[in-house]
Amino acid sequence: MSAYLSTETKRERITHREGLVPAKAIQDYEYMKQSSRQPRDPFLITAERYVDNYILSSLVQRPHVAAQDVISSEPWEPETASTPIGGTRHETNKETARRAFLERLAIAVVAGLFLVGPMWLMVLHNTMWTSLVATSVLVFVFGVMAAYRVEDTEKVLASTAAYAAVLVVFVGLSVDSG
Repeated sequence: MSAYLSTETKRERITHREGLVPAKAIQDYEYMKQSSRQPRDPFLITAERYVDNYILSSLVQRPHVAAQDVISSEPWEPETASTPIGGTRHETNKETARRAFLERLAIAVVAGLFLVGPMWLMVLHNTMWTSLVATSVLVFVFGVMAAYRVEDTEKVLASTAAYAAVLVVFVGLSVDSG
């Protein structure tokens, strides 16, 4: 009887029955999407890695096909390299922490340059045109970088408007003192 239910009815049953199934599926999808950006994707099994090759050959149950018989575009791992698929938890946590630190550091440097650079420019070349052109160009560049980095359009708009407001204060100060 359930084979004749419409897709909408099936979706309602799943949603009403557990409520968490769609949320869990979305979390799993986000995790898989995030993992695909890593250099060693745990959801991708290739015959070049020794452990992956062992799993693939045991699943296929074709022991007569040796790993050397398969043509590969990448070098083969030696048999002694029996690292788990996805790496060890310690290595993964360490690498994640290192990448997060480098990302925060890069953002701090870029943010500092975006704030201190225009301030120096407007102080050293204290003209109305310099202030207006610098503000216009930097707000545009900041907006493009925010759009590239941030997925939520409202956050892109808010951060670009906040940055523009800060630069407008610099323009106001340079016009008053000039």
